[in-house]
Amino acid sequence: FGSSALHPSIMRALRLRSGRPVVRRWVSTEADAPALHTGELQLQKHSNGCVEYTLNRPKKLNALSLDQAITMSNHLPLLDQDTQCKMVLVNGAGHKAFCAGGDIDRIVDESNSGWNLRWFATEYRMNYRISKFQKPYVAMWRGIVMGGGVGISIFGSYRVATENTLFAMPETGIGFFPDVGASYFLPRLSAPGLGLFLGLTGHRCNGADALHQGIATHFVPLGAVEEVTAALLRANFEADAHSTVRNILDDFRAEPETAPTLNEGCLENVAKYFGAPESLEHLLDTLEADADTSCFAGKTLRLLRSKCPLSCAVAFRQLRRGRDLSLAECLQMEYQLAASFTHVDNYNMREGVRCTLHDKDSKPEYRPRSIEAVTADELDKIFLGVPGDTLDLE
Repeated sequence: FGSSALHPSIMRALRLRSGRPVVRRWVSTEADAPALHTGELQLQKHSNGCVEYTLNRPKKLNALSLDQAITMSNHLPLLDQDTQCKMVLVNGAGHKAFCAGGDIDRIVDESNSGWNLRWFATEYRMNYRISKFQKPYVAMWRGIVMGGGVGISIFGSYRVATENTLFAMPETGIGFFPDVGASYFLPRLSAPGLGLFLGLTGHRCNGADALHQGIATHFVPLGAVEEVTAALLRANFEADAHSTVRNILDDFRAEPETAPTLNEGCLENVAKYFGAPESLEHLLDTLEADADTSCFAGKTLRLLRSKCPLSCAVAFRQLRRGRDLSLAECLQMEYQLAASFTHVDNYNMREGVRCTLHDKDSKPEYRPRSIEAVTADELDKIFLGVPGDTLDLE
């Protein structure tokens, strides 16, 4: 894996000593890989062609930063073209979280400064470039995988869950909406109604759920993750990199010992209520009609009533639309939604973050106060985002 093989902007972040991979911080002022300069992203080049990234913000549960998204987004097209790069491996520092989301507090603080537009454009471009990456892209899902952590992995070729994986898209609970391509991947889950259920409720899936519902591609015991990583780092990828990765992951594959939360009974109820509702109001009416006789209906109704009404209305429409859109079209739609929620008027997100993540004993005062009060005109305006501002995915 010669030093002249990788693109110069990547090579400046790497050094090889005695044939062993060594990482140093990015010491230039160039803008193409800022997270290597800050240490928020660690990068190792291994002699077998594996390029390994570690999200290195453990005190913030490895929440994704703008600098990390810039770096990954810039590197991926270069690595895809480089014949000496055989695969990409992505980890989160520590075992508590792969990546718990984006930099929510900064998104709220920046309001309409313009930073949020840059953040979402960069993040969604990274999501899209991951989907286009042709080489093996392996994400090790140790711990929490939410929001931005989903986006940095869900479109890669391999997603490895463990017994401590916690997967969720909880955005309706903080006055936002399920993004990072959720409009595309949630409606395409095979279980009837499951994508809508996960997107509206923010239900937390364990490793068994992730595997059985096709969210993760593989499951390995947490104690075997280091062995899997070691096997990937010494593998020979010359013949067929994808086959080699699949064989290694299959060798360590195990059946989860923990029972799924999305068991047969739960999935039956998900299909019954979320499978084909005529509207969000119809879904709520159906749940309310059964709330006294069905534990699932009552619990789910109370959960939906606790979410941001505008977020739920937006999520329902976006997930319905996303069924017929390409990933690029979904990300374009989500960019306009993100602009509306964070740049045009961030009241609901500010209120949701304050009450859910900070003042946890208070109840958010969302606008409007109920799902029934959300009008079609309001939704139309939110889907417009910032007129004339479009997302460049290339």
